[in-house]
Amino acid sequence: VRQDWRGLAYMGLGAKTDHEVLLAAASQDMCALTLALTEFPVEKDVILAMVKRNWHIFAYLPPHYLADQDIAVAAVEQDWQAWRYTPDRCRADPNVALVAVRQYPDALEIGHESLRGNRDVMLAVIVQDPHKLAIASKDLRSDCSLVRAAIEQDWTALRHANEDVRSDRATVWEAFRHDVSALDLASDSLLNDFDAMLEFMKHDRATMDYMGKELLENERFVQTMLEDPKMGREVVFAMVRKNWRSFMTFPDKYRCDREVLMAAVKQDWHAMNYALKDDDGSNPWWSDRDVVLVAIRQDWSALKEMDMQFWEDVDVVRAAMLQHAPAIDLAPARAARELWQDRDLVMIAVKHDCQALNKVRPTMWTETDIVLEAVKQDWTILEKAPSKTAKMLWSDYDIAINAVRQSWQAISKVGEELLSDRAIILEAIQQDGKAMDILPPKTAKAHWEDRDIVEICVAQDWRALKNAAQEFKEDKRIVMMAVKQSYLALRDLPQEEQTRCWGDPDIVLEAVLQDGPAAIKKADKSLLGIKRILLPAVKQQGALLQFADEQMRADRELVEAAVVQDGMAIQFASGELRADRALAEIAIKNTEGKAFDFLAEELQKDGDLVEMAGIE
Repeated sequence: VRQDWRGLAYMGLGAKTDHEVLLAAASQDMCALTLALTEFPVEKDVILAMVKRNWHIFAYLPPHYLADQDIAVAAVEQDWQAWRYTPDRCRADPNVALVAVRQYPDALEIGHESLRGNRDVMLAVIVQDPHKLAIASKDLRSDCSLVRAAIEQDWTALRHANEDVRSDRATVWEAFRHDVSALDLASDSLLNDFDAMLEFMKHDRATMDYMGKELLENERFVQTMLEDPKMGREVVFAMVRKNWRSFMTFPDKYRCDREVLMAAVKQDWHAMNYALKDDDGSNPWWSDRDVVLVAIRQDWSALKEMDMQFWEDVDVVRAAMLQHAPAIDLAPARAARELWQDRDLVMIAVKHDCQALNKVRPTMWTETDIVLEAVKQDWTILEKAPSKTAKMLWSDYDIAINAVRQSWQAISKVGEELLSDRAIILEAIQQDGKAMDILPPKTAKAHWEDRDIVEICVAQDWRALKNAAQEFKEDKRIVMMAVKQSYLALRDLPQEEQTRCWGDPDIVLEAVLQDGPAAIKKADKSLLGIKRILLPAVKQQGALLQFADEQMRADRELVEAAVVQDGMAIQFASGELRADRALAEIAIKNTEGKAFDFLAEELQKDGDLVEMAGIE
């Protein structure tokens, strides 16, 4: 068989079943083993010995050998990939699985789903790849000892555990020892556990950043923390930053501590209500400017509680107004008069509501940047300006253009020196070209020499063409823009320009489409031979065929359109078409026989046509 494995077929049974002989044959060709196993019986021990010598033989074994646990284990012990050749039953076998996954944890993907619920198999996987805990069965993800095994390799594996394990103090502690941020993965119940959080705090004060807020409202917990001399003052501030309500449970020495109070107030100004009061029950902190500022910056409504003296403090009022501009309206009358004179406060109020300008003194109207903020909201606020200041405001470019941008009618208020500004005029006429009528004649004339202004106005109303500079009345594109709205725009052109336009086929066609009869009569005779002009005209009034030249009178399509509109138009057709029977029938029907006299002589002798015309 070392020369040729096929010699195996000629040997006696003893030689054929000898594992040394079989192995020698199989080393040449694995098919030899398959052949041998199909022709004569081979003992399991022989197969097992061969597989232990060379696991590749395993792939060529018949199914009943592949399902044998001993043989499978012998193959998989050499290489986990031998597991691929086993039947389903073997891939669900924990003993075989253990051999495979100890070599390569990802081999678990080959195994049956049930293996993910086998503790021994998953433990073997997790000690190599802790994040495989994520694919373990739900029950195993609740197994604290298994989860700890994963945490020993990588504490972040805690994220894959079920909530009951993430609530287990001892298990989370194992992860916490590696990194305090493991508390991000802990359950809410653990983070609010009195004893657990005390223990964790003693180990790392950063625990405060993770513990439940509700726990910091537990007076016994807070007191226990503060009584521990190792905690230090910084823990007090950490508790307040985490949950200002912890301040409510502090001993008196902390509730009268200015820095601690300010730290709490910075979170919520209502902490002021829990500060230590004076013997008369009053709260002295509402008279402390720095504390009051912190409270108001946290919530403007805190100013309702502050000492009245702070209404005269612009910084305090500003802090409130930056959150809620109408806060100034709560000021006592005397303080309000002074506050409304402060430029910064007025600006804040006006940015919130332009009507705030109605509350300022007349001198504040001279502050153009403040007025501009109001005008951006509603230009009509300028109607409330003092008469002496109004003229100055309307002469301010930014105020004027912002007013006009809202309403073109504001152009009537703009200072005369600004009416020559192109940008302002464009803002107005883009809304309504009538704005040009408001301008002084000299100023308007200058703007009518601006192409953009003319085009915008003419596009809105063709009548604007009459006001345009001469060069634009000679501009075909602008004239067409007007004529498309109404051909009557041509009447406002100089006589010479009217004559030129009535000789332009494009312009005349637009006119014909609006009023064929009038346009054809005004059109230059040179255009009366253009079919695209004549056709829409005769469709409106067939008799207009009489203005067509001889060539067009002989055009059947044109003549038919005219006759369909007015049968009497047949009289203006060429002699050839007046002899066209089909056209004659249309003419007779449309005129109840009146057009019969205009037909060619030979058709007047046609008995059928005579009868159709009702002539006896």
